[in-house]
Amino acid sequence: MGNDLYTDGSIEAHMQFRIKDILLTLISVLAVIALAAGTAMLAAPVLDALIGRYAPTVTVLLFIGAVFFFTALYARVLRLFQPYREGTFAVDGGTFMTFWKYYQLSNDWTQGVLGYVLPVSMRRCVYRLLGARLGNGVMIAGKLVEPPLIEIGDYSFMGENSVITAHAIEGDCVTLNKIVMGRHVTVGTLAVVLPGVRIADHGMVAAGAVVLKGTHIGRGEIWAGVPARRVGMASPELTRESVRPWDTAAGSDCAPRPAGADAVARSGAPPR
Repeated sequence: MGNDLYTDGSIEAHMQFRIKDILLTLISVLAVIALAAGTAMLAAPVLDALIGRYAPTVTVLLFIGAVFFFTALYARVLRLFQPYREGTFAVDGGTFMTFWKYYQLSNDWTQGVLGYVLPVSMRRCVYRLLGARLGNGVMIAGKLVEPPLIEIGDYSFMGENSVITAHAIEGDCVTLNKIVMGRHVTVGTLAVVLPGVRIADHGMVAAGAVVLKGTHIGRGEIWAGVPARRVGMASPELTRESVRPWDTAAGSDCAPRPAGADAVARSGAPPR
């Protein structure tokens, strides 16, 4: 196996696509286009009656949206017959790898466009459609690779251009391992989280950090660097369940506290 620092979430250029891989992809793409075209054709008369001259434009937009929707839906149906599995596999062998390559195409196609066109607050819906298990209030400004193998708890935040990848390609092998994050987890801008990582509630990954495969980050721990190492602990105020990392409204526990406030609170003396 190669060095963890040189793995990423992309399909390497040297990976070969065999005839069966190409056939599955071609059949799948044609099926998706046929479903999207059928949806647009059925809707066209209704749109024409409702909005008149704007109907052709809306019909085209509907077709494009339907392509992305049916791409994600088709991949979910395929996963009923060939579900994701954890482990290490030869990239050019086995039925599972044939389906896995199509899953990569469908995920990249869907999230590569919709995931960056939609605002951050709406990307959660796209990734849930692709199979990710996401809690309430999850904000994703980066990219999730292998969504069915990723679980993120309530009110967690993935920073701009961060990459959470549940697969790593090393030579002729691909490793697939689930990534699990707890509640109120923060992953910084440009950070990379590799397969098998576990991050407990209120854990934090600094901007630009690379968290290696199989790393476990404890509750409230702060990790930074390449490779990432523990560099500190989050303040007690941030690790309280009632507080969200981005909640800085006046009066919240994340707001700056006056000098000496903690000492006053501990002594029980009334404020002056």
